[in-house]
Amino acid sequence: LPGKDGLQFRREQREDHALSEIPVVFLSADGKLKEKTADTGIRGLLKKPVDLDELLSAVRQHTH
Repeated sequence: LPGKDGLQFRREQREDHALSEIPVVFLSADGKLKEKTADTGIRGLLKKPVDLDELLSAVRQHTH
């Protein structure tokens, strides 16, 4: 994301009522991301490099 990280994007997304309910799954190599995202309302975390089947499963889970 040019100019901002995923956490900043999520904070801004939550402030916009038209976008706040869109489910978010973070992809990251950051080992401390779980602690950093505890209060963001994200639906899941996937560790990079992400397994394609794991990614597709997360998408299915949060879009049905």
